[in-house]
Amino acid sequence: MLKVHWIRALALIIAVAGLLATSVIPGTASTTLSVNSVYCSSLGGGRFECYGYVSGGTYPYTYNWTPTPVVNNGYYMVGNCRVGRPQVVQLAVTDSSGNTDSQIGSFQCTQEAQ
Repeated sequence: MLKVHWIRALALIIAVAGLLATSVIPGTASTTLSVNSVYCSSLGGGRFECYGYVSGGTYPYTYNWTPTPVVNNGYYMVGNCRVGRPQVVQLAVTDSSGNTDSQIGSFQCTQEAQ
């Protein structure tokens, strides 16, 4: 009799584990690609850096910065700006499924680092 209870308990544990495993398989949940924010700051001397924060979609992403950066490491870029002028930067991201989202960041280009 005790053996039957252990077999039922084991079967229940296996069934629950199977359900949990199928609900967390990567790539099965569809989420919308989103460029959550673009944060930029002046490095001084007419240079700036920006970071883009992306979520959702299907990895890998393609990053397109405007204006064209001097250094482009995907979610991170370094560029040149005119001191004393406001600067606007746009990040457009495309995921491997072809979905696109973009976000704009702005800052004041300064002589000194911010």
